[in-house]
Amino acid sequence: MAPEGEGSHRDPWAERLQMLGMSDDLILKVFARVDDHPLLACCSRLNRRLRQLLNDDSLWENICQRVMRGKQPPQNGVNFLPEPGESYKQVFLRILYDVSRLEIKREEVINSSWRFYFCSDMYLYHASPEQAALRDSRSARAFFSSDGIFMSTVPGAPSQRSTLKWQLLLRSEDESGKGEGKLCSSEERGTHLQIGSYPVLSVTRTQSWGWCLASKFVVLVSENSPDQKPGQQEMLLGELRAT
Repeated sequence: MAPEGEGSHRDPWAERLQMLGMSDDLILKVFARVDDHPLLACCSRLNRRLRQLLNDDSLWENICQRVMRGKQPPQNGVNFLPEPGESYKQVFLRILYDVSRLEIKREEVINSSWRFYFCSDMYLYHASPEQAALRDSRSARAFFSSDGIFMSTVPGAPSQRSTLKWQLLLRSEDESGKGEGKLCSSEERGTHLQIGSYPVLSVTRTQSWGWCLASKFVVLVSENSPDQKPGQQEMLLGELRAT
């Protein structure tokens, strides 16, 4: 009989790995390609060897590089690289938490680079036939200033003739508990955004971890612009105001 203690416990997963002759490097390469990250957490509880391998920082560095490739760096100061004393596993968990947010922050609205699209016949209003055709054929750029002004490069847009204010909206709690609360103005963050008196835009996330502001008439999508410098949007907005 096997002596009692740790040696008496037979681990079928460990035995299978040993039978396959898989080295640590090979196992790490396999794990680095796993998309089911909760599964990795489960694997870490199977035995000591897998737990040690799944805490290997080189594994999480590879996972971070693969998962975050082509994604938009968050605009609120969250970094894709480790902070001092931080592991890549902690980076992965931190970024994953951040991209699950559905409330956009004011600085993200201001600092993001936005593309403006029409999704209905609304582009026919406030424009000549030539301008309407131009609107329908391409997207435009949109800008949210820190002083609450919205402008776009849409030909003949109302924002080019008069001032349009923008504000973030956040749904308040319903005291009765019978339904959703009302949308109220919010200074720092919001689940919705309104431009002038136009229909409210709902805030969602894109597959590239960016932001989408949408109504049944228009869609604004943040672009992946990792090289954008702080204040660049304000500078472009100033140039647009001067034209």
